[in-house]
Amino acid sequence: MSTSAQLSLDNERHCSALLHQMYECVDGGRAEEALALFSPDAVFQTPLRVNRGTEEVRAALEKRGAQHDRRTRHVVTNVRMWASDADEVQLTGTLLLFVLSDPDPLVPSRIAQLQDTFVLRGGRWLIKSHGSTPLAERG
Repeated sequence: MSTSAQLSLDNERHCSALLHQMYECVDGGRAEEALALFSPDAVFQTPLRVNRGTEEVRAALEKRGAQHDRRTRHVVTNVRMWASDADEVQLTGTLLLFVLSDPDPLVPSRIAQLQDTFVLRGGRWLIKSHGSTPLAERG
């Protein structure tokens, strides 16, 4: 991994807030609000497929938003960020997914390793890629 660019605390905060805002939108079923956080060329990986570009990302977010009976909370921890370029930030972390509508909502349904890339475009940070690799899942 390259660490040629210095990551400012301000940029780290912007990217961290962007990730948390995206999960708040997903948990709240607000697909259009979540979509506005992604770059037009974004890649959004779900457990079922890789979605590329605005229309595929929109479809994935709308599909999740339509699941009104599925209540979730995404909890992100063990975050590490670094600048890969002056206008690009990489993030790794651990995701705990709680499905509040499950019979045992206090136990995570999934634990995953996050891999995200954020880009600065037009003075605004956006999600360029978002993905996770499952580490453990409740059966």
